[in-house]
Amino acid sequence: MSVVMLLVVLVLAVLLVAVLAAIAAAVAVVAGRGAPATAPVPAWRRAVRRVDTLSLVAAAVGVVAALVAATVLPTTLVSATATPGLLAVLGPVLAGAVFVLTLALGELTWPRPQGDRREAFLVRRPPLAPVRQFAARLVPAWLALGTVVVVVAGLTAQPDGRSVGTSTRDAAGQVISSSAAGPFPGWPYGVPVLVGMVALVLLHLWVRHLITRRPAVAEVAPEEDLRVRALSATRVAQGVQLALAVTIVGMLLVARGAAARVDLPVAAWTAVVVAAVVAVVAVVGTVRPVRP
Repeated sequence: MSVVMLLVVLVLAVLLVAVLAAIAAAVAVVAGRGAPATAPVPAWRRAVRRVDTLSLVAAAVGVVAALVAATVLPTTLVSATATPGLLAVLGPVLAGAVFVLTLALGELTWPRPQGDRREAFLVRRPPLAPVRQFAARLVPAWLALGTVVVVVAGLTAQPDGRSVGTSTRDAAGQVISSSAAGPFPGWPYGVPVLVGMVALVLLHLWVRHLITRRPAVAEVAPEEDLRVRALSATRVAQGVQLALAVTIVGMLLVARGAAARVDLPVAAWTAVVVAAVVAVVAVVGTVRPVRP
């Protein structure tokens, strides 16, 4: 794909997000004009809407980053690193980082208390904003599984670290025939990917710290403020676990292809089954409703 075509795809994606947002805003305005007057929206409900809006914007930016990574990194920039295709393997992690950084910018925009008279509750906050149980478990689980995949692939790869192979030996132990196939996520791919996954998890922890240190929502009770912060932190964790899971699935599918080509059916099918389970659990963890 040429650079011009890439720019066209990027511009169209951004315009699509803008058009959808404009349509949604217009529908809300038209509906509001014809609707009868209602009671003011509670402050904590407005805060929840703000979290939802920031999450949608971050998700849209993350999707655009993922589309760019999927179209550019395996093609135009496939040889940009010493290890061919390394940036493509890092694509999901990079898209996840864009998502998290967008949410971090959103957290910095929360309004501070204003007015001549200000009130605040003396509440001890934890270092990290709490996350709903399911999403909280998926982030470390995917990091641990990713570590296992990287280690196993690195130990089973050929000396070049980019392929996997088999060999046939005679009774004396001499190699009669051998075959190898790639690409395969050995050490040249696995180590940078693992570093990227760790960096993404640390970035996610930093944003959770930003969430717990941001100003309190005005006119909101301490327990409601905590629920809003937990909602924000859970949305961050949902995006991070998805990026980690996509990275793992990608490595497993690449490994499966190489294993199948050198007649290692058990390894190939194991990679497919694990990838399918990871994909299903990650999707559930992403779309599972989060209630404030």
